[in-house]
Amino acid sequence: MRRLAATAALLLLSGVSAPGFENELLGRRDVDVPDYQSQQGALLIDGKGVISEFAIDYGQYKKNFVILLQKDTGARTKADAPVFEIVQVIRAPKPKGLDMYSVGCFLKPATESQDGQYVFAYAAFNPNGQPRAIKGAWMFDWDKKQIVAVPEGKVDCREPGD
Repeated sequence: MRRLAATAALLLLSGVSAPGFENELLGRRDVDVPDYQSQQGALLIDGKGVISEFAIDYGQYKKNFVILLQKDTGARTKADAPVFEIVQVIRAPKPKGLDMYSVGCFLKPATESQDGQYVFAYAAFNPNGQPRAIKGAWMFDWDKKQIVAVPEGKVDCREPGD
């Protein structure tokens, strides 16, 4: 019992979540998860302009903010929308006063988003459109075919519309 408690404590301290609701979502089709509330999402288009089989969605499940990596199943809804299978779940706790941005974030030293680069980060902006805070950042890694964490210091964002 002590060993289990020590392992759980190490997981919490290292920032790795113990399996929980993630397992409830993995492998499920997006249309079969009515408790999930999508806030923003994107089909992933590679650097050559080709729509891939992947999509990323940010939203809430059971009051937890998450980023989902989804893969097109080839099935369609009655409204002819694609049906996706959830293949990765990332817990993305929302810092107070910051909002998730999926448009306008990019890796430094670039000065704007690159084709095929998908960077997501919590950010807040000054009136001049410059970020005053960036906390929590992730991106889609085309080689690994998964969402990976990115150090905040390597990310820059511009408020959409600037």
